[in-house]
Amino acid sequence: MPVNQLAEASIVASARIHLGLISMHAGGPRMNGGIGFAIVNPIANVNAKLNYRFTIRDSRPIPLLEHELDELIRDVEVVRLENGLRPATITIFGPIRSHVGMGSGTAIRLAILEALFALNGQSPADKALVANSKRGGTSGVGVTSYFSGGMILDLGRPTDGSLPTPSSQSNRPVSAATILPTLRMPDWPLCVCIPERIRAKTQREEVEFFERVLPLAIQDSYRTCYEAVFGIYAAVKDHDYQAFCRAVTSIQTTTWKALEWNEYGGALQRLKGQVERFGVDCVGMSSLGPSLFCFATPQTLDRLVEAQLSLNCEIYKTRPNNSGRVLRLLP
Repeated sequence: MPVNQLAEASIVASARIHLGLISMHAGGPRMNGGIGFAIVNPIANVNAKLNYRFTIRDSRPIPLLEHELDELIRDVEVVRLENGLRPATITIFGPIRSHVGMGSGTAIRLAILEALFALNGQSPADKALVANSKRGGTSGVGVTSYFSGGMILDLGRPTDGSLPTPSSQSNRPVSAATILPTLRMPDWPLCVCIPERIRAKTQREEVEFFERVLPLAIQDSYRTCYEAVFGIYAAVKDHDYQAFCRAVTSIQTTTWKALEWNEYGGALQRLKGQVERFGVDCVGMSSLGPSLFCFATPQTLDRLVEAQLSLNCEIYKTRPNNSGRVLRLLP
């Protein structure tokens, strides 16, 4: 539904945990697919105000690199001009980091576009915003959870003969991912651990990783699919915390996820072991990392937060987000 033209729009978008990609072999009827869920923090804040010229400023403690910001500005400017949108000054702030596996790139792009359209009195359909964002080409988890929150199981797309690439590079026109019914995540407490001394992968390194390890064997996709559907998704549907934790632990040993872990050598495995010694119920890596997440009792999570300096991590206590982004419109 269209909204009146405004002077300012603000969006709070949360991070997401990506538990794994699914169909990563060649020759199957469907490719890609994935499973994951939104969390309430860390967040990305996007503020947009009408102005005589179009600018984007990244005011986060660790901003995008100059060439990454330039690419973002170019892409959004193309959408702005194609749709005849008035220019705005857009500011990104908040604690969420880029390139640590938390889905910040997708969330920020969608928030910028949605805020810009809102300032111009327009409210495009979710699918139109996703198409303009050039995201969601590998997994539909991030682009779906941005709007709805919850647990997302993406069944991928019909195979087109190509091999998967990271979402940041999958900007060719693609059909929309097929999403199973989004589930409301139970209010299970967890925390996110972002290592300070383990270097995150660049976009180029992500592309190189995909090119180096794909395609997987068909049985590798079969096992991941089983863990995702019969393990994680079913456990959330049943509100079965113990089964969920077992499935999260098990999916870490699937071929695709194990290859992602191996990219960090022993450093990330050592951190995982340190976190486990606090008595958490399960530990996993989000996307290609290096961010880890763990589920545990609130008391255990409190101890982890207190130990973040000794663990050389930035640790956020958080919970699942079942409502998606928050849009505030100001006259």
